[in-house]
Amino acid sequence: MGITPLRRIIAESNFSSAYVVCSGFENIPIEEELEYFQKLFEPKDLEDWPRQREEEMRADAAEQARLANERRIAEEIQSRMTLGDVLKEIRTKTEQREICLKPTAARLDRKKNGHLTEDDMREVFIEHCIFPTERQYRILWNAYKDETGFVYKTFFEDLKNVDYKSPEVIAAAKMKAEKEKQQIEQERQLLDEQETNIVEILGKIKRKFLPDTKFSGDCVFKIFTKFAVGQIVGGFGVGTIQSGPDDNAFLLVGGPNEDGAGIHSGGIEGYVTRKNVFDEEESEDGG
Repeated sequence: MGITPLRRIIAESNFSSAYVVCSGFENIPIEEELEYFQKLFEPKDLEDWPRQREEEMRADAAEQARLANERRIAEEIQSRMTLGDVLKEIRTKTEQREICLKPTAARLDRKKNGHLTEDDMREVFIEHCIFPTERQYRILWNAYKDETGFVYKTFFEDLKNVDYKSPEVIAAAKMKAEKEKQQIEQERQLLDEQETNIVEILGKIKRKFLPDTKFSGDCVFKIFTKFAVGQIVGGFGVGTIQSGPDDNAFLLVGGPNEDGAGIHSGGIEGYVTRKNVFDEEESEDGG
């Protein structure tokens, strides 16, 4: 009699082997069985189990009540939503994502009469991952339909002129402007870095060789490999310098400069070892 609660506790505690464990003690005195189970559970754990279970059930009930209340509030908001609210919500999403619904609507207008079917109206939003609720679809359809279908041109005109004082629309517009500003700044920094790299390379070449030193385009191209890995463009021809199969080699790939001037690879496509590139005493045909 005294052992039954222990077995039930183990079984209800989701121990997958509970019944297997219990079945192995059928012929063992209760005292030994109790001693075994006491090694598995602290006495306080057994005493607190009913209270813990009750607390878990109360917490679960409270969570379910909270979710039900959230659903009720959402449904109430939806029931009060007006056409202006729907337009502002759609405008906000299009501003934030920088998308335009017009091309999709024009493509789905198969009869080219400025109208869409109800299914096509829904498809305009779905293609851009905008998912109005069923009530919002009903509001839009009833507001812009005529005897032919959904008049999407009127919808877009209203969407364009939706309340600009709406906090949501203003926030979306600010976000878009800030993003454009960041992109412009990133492009400017990239151009500055490219210009700096070229200037640094030219400075190193000037310091290494006398201004009146004569050398071939191939030689200059190899010198560039000493200082940079990347693409060299501009008045010096075009060539791409890539990493080689190990730290001691570079891969030269580039198009020759037709007039023989400037920097070019001479049509070379292959690995040039570090010794070939850096050893000033190496003969030119060694590369």
